[in-house]
Amino acid sequence: MSEAIDASIEGHAETDGTRNGTRSKEIEVTLIKLIHKNNRITRSELADALGISVRSVSRKQEKMTNIKLILTTLKSLEDALVLPI
Repeated sequence: MSEAIDASIEGHAETDGTRNGTRSKEIEVTLIKLIHKNNRITRSELADALGISVRSVSRKQEKMTNIKLILTTLKSLEDALVLPI
């Protein structure tokens, strides 16, 4: 994966500055990399690779989807608010 993609992924993963927050960020980044590498990977395989439960993988994916929807919506609103000169 290119450095630009890595930087983009890491820029969107959240951390709260704690050890668990840092681990959460690492898991999210690794999750994205694994899916990017093999988009047919199962949640069970992701859970095994990440050392977390299948339910935790589902929660991470849901959270990341919600963030993506918010960012997409904000971008759409921003584009709509740009007035032609």
